[in-house]
Amino acid sequence: MISASGSSAGPDDMVTPLAKLALANNDDNATNSSPHALFLSAVARLADSNAGDAAARAAVTRLTTCADRVHAQRLFSTNEALDDVKTTDLPLLLVHAYLADAYGRLRTDGPQARLAAVKTIQSQFQQFMTQCDTYDLIPRDERSYMDAMTPPAAAKLGGDQRRNFKIARFKASRQRESLLAERAAQLGDFASRRGAAAMIAAAPSLAIAAGISVTTTTTTTTTTTTTTTTQPAAAAAAAADDADADLSGDDEAIARDFYLLLVQHWIAKAVDELINLQEERAHLDRMVQEPPRRPAPTSSSSDSADRLDGPPRQSIFARTGPLLDKGGRPLRPFTITSQRAALQDQVFRPGHRLPTMSLDEYLEAEMARGGILPRAEPAPVRNESDDEEDDSDRDEVADRKTYKARNWDAFTDDNPRGWGNRGGNRG
Repeated sequence: MISASGSSAGPDDMVTPLAKLALANNDDNATNSSPHALFLSAVARLADSNAGDAAARAAVTRLTTCADRVHAQRLFSTNEALDDVKTTDLPLLLVHAYLADAYGRLRTDGPQARLAAVKTIQSQFQQFMTQCDTYDLIPRDERSYMDAMTPPAAAKLGGDQRRNFKIARFKASRQRESLLAERAAQLGDFASRRGAAAMIAAAPSLAIAAGISVTTTTTTTTTTTTTTTTQPAAAAAAAADDADADLSGDDEAIARDFYLLLVQHWIAKAVDELINLQEERAHLDRMVQEPPRRPAPTSSSSDSADRLDGPPRQSIFARTGPLLDKGGRPLRPFTITSQRAALQDQVFRPGHRLPTMSLDEYLEAEMARGGILPRAEPAPVRNESDDEEDDSDRDEVADRKTYKARNWDAFTDDNPRGWGNRGGNRG
């Protein structure tokens, strides 16, 4: 987690503005709340560090209602550009992202329930990505990474490329989280000092619910201690409904920058989650399709003793009870064996570890890993026949040179130097 500079404040302190809003908008009046109030109330539950399964279910209910109202009120349209969206409406782009996160926090029992949850989370993240794609908010790097990590392209990706991808994404994530923590701290301090719209005061909790640690420093003019401003729950609810209150100038620029940066954070997180969920879904599909394993039949000791087809490789010493009665008659089948046979019967029992490979296979594996150097081949041994062949070859070469020299001497004797030109120039 990344923390902005300032005095320490725990996650519960940062959730205070939204916690009051969540209390003001309880389940009784949630149906009459605006999408902004429903969204902030749900995020307050997700940002609570002590929240459990009940809080996650309440967040799912409120975010689902919020998504329906955003769609019904047509707050986002494919005919408008990103600049046309109001700053206070930008956080509502994250409704499906936080809804997917809330579904992921719910407890599931068994692969069938987990598979249903994975499908729901995938659907929510895909709706979020589709809405972001409408406003061209998905960076090209995220598209390239998702295409590279999705089958069948993922099978062609080497280990070095995967490592480089992860390192680059980790560095970008740390830088983005640091900037988000700084912007959230600025907006939180501004809201605590001057009072602002609930969407501005909710910036720290939005970051905390997204997994980012934020610290703010809020001081009053009369004291030097760190204090947290308080406001009645009704005022918090009214501020949530009046989303545009006290939002202008530089404050709006900082808030808009924070919301867009938070959208980029969730886009990167959604890409990673969709890749992981695709792999998990493949495993869950195989688990669900496998037939259930039948439990091993259990029988009492008396039943197994009476069976003629007893367990295989059962030793005679494993059976209990006397072998002969008082009259010397056998009470059960037995085999007279020597001590060696009894010891041999105890070899390769369930607790014995059998070798997994032979010595030759082990040596081949070690040689393939480079643990054993190959033995150098000895130089070939020359025998007398090879020496005689070399001598005969040398004699033949010497004879050829000798015959060539003799022929040349005979030619020069028969044809002296310049002999052919003596009468050629006479007139």
